[in-house]
Amino acid sequence: MFRHNGALWHVLSLLVLGLLLPLLFFIDQRTERLGLNGALVWLILLYCAFQASRPLVRNERRIMEMTFWLFTYVFMGIIPLVQISANRYAWPGTYDDPLITRSLLLTLLGMAFYHAGVRWGSRRMEGTPPAFFRPLRMSASAYMLIGFGATALSAALLVQSGSYRSLFLPRNSSYSEFAEKSQALIADQLIKVPIFVCLALGVILWKAGAFRTAGPKRMTALLLAGCLVLSNPISTARFWFGSVALTLAMLTAAWGKRAYLLWLAGYLALFIVVFPYADLFRNELDVSVEPVKISEVMETKGDYDAFQMLLNTVQYVDRSGDAHGRQLLGALLFWVPRSVWHDKPVGSGQHVAEAIGYDFTNLSSPLWAEAYINFGYAGVPILFALYGYLSGRLQSRFLEAVRCGYATRYHLLVPFLSAYQFFLLRGDLMNGIAYLSSFILFSLLFTWGGRPAAAKLPRTERAAPLGGGGPEPSP
Repeated sequence: MFRHNGALWHVLSLLVLGLLLPLLFFIDQRTERLGLNGALVWLILLYCAFQASRPLVRNERRIMEMTFWLFTYVFMGIIPLVQISANRYAWPGTYDDPLITRSLLLTLLGMAFYHAGVRWGSRRMEGTPPAFFRPLRMSASAYMLIGFGATALSAALLVQSGSYRSLFLPRNSSYSEFAEKSQALIADQLIKVPIFVCLALGVILWKAGAFRTAGPKRMTALLLAGCLVLSNPISTARFWFGSVALTLAMLTAAWGKRAYLLWLAGYLALFIVVFPYADLFRNELDVSVEPVKISEVMETKGDYDAFQMLLNTVQYVDRSGDAHGRQLLGALLFWVPRSVWHDKPVGSGQHVAEAIGYDFTNLSSPLWAEAYINFGYAGVPILFALYGYLSGRLQSRFLEAVRCGYATRYHLLVPFLSAYQFFLLRGDLMNGIAYLSSFILFSLLFTWGGRPAAAKLPRTERAAPLGGGGPEPSP
């Protein structure tokens, strides 16, 4: 039934996302006509709405594209609509119409080249031999050994860094013995990332029927308990807690007939309603929540400063020129201590905030701003085409592996990246790359050496080919 009505759901979603939802926010503002900028914002919204809802036609598991388009829809579409309409932003700043127009055009440019990159990277892979996918193959003893190793590493670093003292304290009260920020960041990654990667791997293997005894199942339960403690929502940054929770939900939930529609609606609710309140325990545990209009939150809270920081970055580059890739180099070499690299750049959000003169400098820097501050106008199409290509390539391999029925490392990488890219897109890039590189490193390390004829997914977890067609999984 859903398959035959997929096109109808696509049209309905396009109507809701492209017209009704933006109108709800627009009519709440007392404003004059938006003119050209209003037309550009609406073009962004329609573009995102069409791309985000398109997989509904065949209920395809295009989760990398889904979260990209939904992030862009909310943070570079709905938020600019509200902020430009009210001429009100989270941080101090004055922006004329030409500056806003250039920033909106940069947003559209990045979207178009991301779309082209995804198409480039999503070339069909039907007929690919099963050996190509390197199916996961791991004995119970090997999995338990990795699990014990990850748990021991987390425990040892908790003691060495002193982080155990602030496990359930507000995040800004966190404690670390390491003086340098880069050392504390690396220690935090080694505490949280390996145990989570091992847990996600265990969930995949368990679901694929690779665990035939109680031992590895108990290890998976132990790792889950450890992750809940180490990555709890009180002392953990919301981007990491959210990535952990959403990845585990994606791995455990069956992809049913209405799965894409449910995930689409769920992510939209997370971005608009939940996100600004997911950081309640940043400073203290005794907090209260007062009801505020959503549009008011979008105008005044720094959680939704992505578009304003793009405006600030364009202003900064107009005055000081681009960084010729220096900010990107600093993000890629985040692990180098400042005692070794004395003039190592700070994150782009902080760099722009300091140049403007803001007192508070822990600000976002969306991927559009990162591309522009590093390489100017040329940086946006290049960076987004490459990002789209990598996203499309990973997603296509994941979809084809699912169709063939093999549990592969793409089942580990793609669900996490689909959730984590929200933080990567919002920025800044230096902090985003730090945890991402750790996850990729341990994912490749723990899944190295897969061979054919290994763990296969349950029949209900298999999917149709990339281009559609084929039987739909049984309910």
